[in-house]
Amino acid sequence: MQQIIVGLQLLQNVSFFAFALSFVAMLVANHYVGKQKFGSARRWTLVSAISANVVLAFEVAAFVFTLSPFAGFMILVWGYFSYFSWKRYGELKNL
Repeated sequence: MQQIIVGLQLLQNVSFFAFALSFVAMLVANHYVGKQKFGSARRWTLVSAISANVVLAFEVAAFVFTLSPFAGFMILVWGYFSYFSWKRYGELKNL
């Protein structure tokens, strides 16, 4: 039982790091779009999209282990953010 609790705490820590990285990367990408440096913006948007997918995967794992309605809601939130990030990456890729 102790190993499961430690595993869930590790899952939560990694998820929080990916969550922070995703938002910071999107802010940096938007900064580079404002300066019209689309190559850098594309790279940071890719970092944001990948880290959003990591958070989404951890939220799915949390939902499977806990069946928490909040985790289910967060799956929807991170699914949308992941979709938005990949869509934005596709738009920047075409510039």
